[in-house]
Amino acid sequence: MPQASTFAARGLLARRQVRAAGIGIDRELGGTVPEEWSADILTVSVNAPMFTEVELFDRRSRTLILTDLVQNIDPTARKAIMSPEVYLDRAEHYRGAKATATDSFSRHHLEAMERSYRTLAESEAALRRSSAVDARGK
Repeated sequence: MPQASTFAARGLLARRQVRAAGIGIDRELGGTVPEEWSADILTVSVNAPMFTEVELFDRRSRTLILTDLVQNIDPTARKAIMSPEVYLDRAEHYRGAKATATDSFSRHHLEAMERSYRTLAESEAALRRSSAVDARGK
């Protein structure tokens, strides 16, 4: 579809890997829904320490569109980036955002994100107490 517009999460175009790949991005999705979508689609920007994702909800079909994320994190940086403390900080961020959400979909989503980050914090803490190794043997 040569006339289609390409949208991406905020900050993606600034990434060196994206520019090097020559991926064409017409517009970035931020904190507001593009006007041409606003009647049909709700967007929620998920901001984490190392990435931003945009999730979409089609009101007409009641379809939630989520993205899958793969990260390549240097094992030496992993402990600082993926610490229980970082995850708990993100959980508190979503808890605060939930308090100001104006619609039930956003509140539900933010509540789920808060729970997810609390679970990640618990899992990471348990992992650090164990003798488990990551996929690279570290």
